[in-house]
Amino acid sequence: MLLLLTALLLPAQAQDPGLDAEELALPDDEAFERDGLFEYEGLVGDTIVVTDEAEVKRRQQEVINELRDLGYKAKRDRNGRTVYVHDVPWKPKVIMDDDGWMVLKRRRVVLTDPDLPDHWWFSDTPVEYITCVVAPHLCIRMGGMFISERKLMHHKAAVVNTTQDEMREWGDAIADHSLTERIYTELPEQLDQVWYQGVGPEGEVLTSWEERRRWILDLWVTRTDNHWGDATREAIEGYMIYVIQDSNEPYTAAEVDDANARKTCLRELVLPVGEG
Repeated sequence: MLLLLTALLLPAQAQDPGLDAEELALPDDEAFERDGLFEYEGLVGDTIVVTDEAEVKRRQQEVINELRDLGYKAKRDRNGRTVYVHDVPWKPKVIMDDDGWMVLKRRRVVLTDPDLPDHWWFSDTPVEYITCVVAPHLCIRMGGMFISERKLMHHKAAVVNTTQDEMREWGDAIADHSLTERIYTELPEQLDQVWYQGVGPEGEVLTSWEERRRWILDLWVTRTDNHWGDATREAIEGYMIYVIQDSNEPYTAAEVDDANARKTCLRELVLPVGEG
């Protein structure tokens, strides 16, 4: 969460073009690592959370709702990134990416409706925009250029504090959805290719059954020690039990002991093995 807060509160560069096309491209000094943005909770027992795309969209909408409650509205949507702006021109703009992160930036020159008195007969009509040509200062707001960095940081922090719970839940939903795709689609195909065809994902040839068992065992050993790593290990264990151990070339007790000696997680590998 500290990394997320740091990334969101980074100051904008001086050449920020406002709401030009370049607003959807992140400056180098605002780039940040995607991994570790959110706090993870461990598995509860052996439960694997299956998250579909609808749940991801629902969590994202919760973030959007919080922004709307703060007075933000969508200005532009391009290539999976949406820009949200506030009616108050010196408040920061929010760039939200469908991958589950957002960045806050200083606004520069903002073009708005003409600031005309309500009693003028052409106020709130198409005719009022003619005044932007005659008196441009009525349609231009430059408050974002002059607000102090301290006050700007205060408004950025308000957005972060309001949306941080929803952002974390949205990020978790994205990660769980990706995990679901990995476990139930990609992983079984990869394991079948290794076990039955003797071909690794990078084209490596695994001639013997011992090499194939070792490759799958290494995959189990090298998964990260967190929620998603545990879920992946659990899926690999299921393949080991129901496919490999039920074949004529099962894992031996020595191979299982070797895996447990090399592992970096708390989870133990337990397989039904013979005396071989």
